[in-house]
Amino acid sequence: MSDDIAVLRKKAEQGDAAAQFELGDAYFLGQGIDLDYDSAIKWYMKSAEQGNADAEFALGFAHTLGAGVEHDLKKAVEWFRKSAEKGNAAAQNSMGCSYYWGQGVEQDYTEAVKWLRMAADQGKGIALFNLGNAYAEGHGVERDYRKALSLYEAALDKGTMIARGRIQTVKELIAEEKRKQRHNSGCGCFGCVILAGIAVFVLIDAIHVMVQ
Repeated sequence: MSDDIAVLRKKAEQGDAAAQFELGDAYFLGQGIDLDYDSAIKWYMKSAEQGNADAEFALGFAHTLGAGVEHDLKKAVEWFRKSAEKGNAAAQNSMGCSYYWGQGVEQDYTEAVKWLRMAADQGKGIALFNLGNAYAEGHGVERDYRKALSLYEAALDKGTMIARGRIQTVKELIAEEKRKQRHNSGCGCFGCVILAGIAVFVLIDAIHVMVQ
């Protein structure tokens, strides 16, 4: 065990909620100490009991994976909601995706967009991407490829590289819309063909989101 972990453990044992969360993360990720999900959950719980939003999100994440706790999407949403209501952007994104797909809650696109927008307004890259998907697909909002493009570009600026391919796709859809307007065809099906089967909502960032 590293000296840094020893210092962190001392603070955690003294009841420091932030240190308890960080020690839980160290165990969860195996950073500076052997990976141990059970110990991670123990320290996350101690921190969450003090209302630490990062720890609440981490417990939701753990239930999503079934790491150190049972795989239970309803419990995951319970923890995500507690964290999201405190303003945690990662948890807000997770709430949005849970509602979008109906995982742990009843599917509700309007509610999904509400939570995604909260996270996106905080500049969360993956939430910008996911909200862009909602606009591209017309779920919870009116379909708007230009708005989707703007959100994908904002996500890419935040380092969400998955947005890069979607930007090109939406640019093609916008160009096709313009061609249809010129030719007055009114088919409206091109976007469905392009987007069918490639919607990728991301419930959680890469695991390092837990230590950001």
